[in-house]
Amino acid sequence: MDKYEAELTPDMKAAYHIVRSQPHIMEFLAPKMDKVVGLEHLLDHFGWDFSQLMTFGDAANDLGMIAKAGMGVAMANASEDVKAVSDAITLSNDDDGVAAFLSQESTQKLFEQ
Repeated sequence: MDKYEAELTPDMKAAYHIVRSQPHIMEFLAPKMDKVVGLEHLLDHFGWDFSQLMTFGDAANDLGMIAKAGMGVAMANASEDVKAVSDAITLSNDDDGVAAFLSQESTQKLFEQ
């Protein structure tokens, strides 16, 4: 995939926001479009902000939302760049990492009260 990414022309890179969502998949999105933009619209609709949001992700297409969320959680199988911007790391997708993290967070909050 690195080979194909290296072959992208400057015009293509300028025309699209290109991210990898899996090791063998590149997403071509409208410029300045990513999950953060969609979440901004959703949060604005409900009168919330990113500090109230918990996100989970594992690939480059999740980087922005992981970094911007009040709690950004990387999956154990996440790329190293996602792990680097996350607040926490949970189990992998295959090991029910989201459920495990939410269960752990809920249990901790019970004991904090």
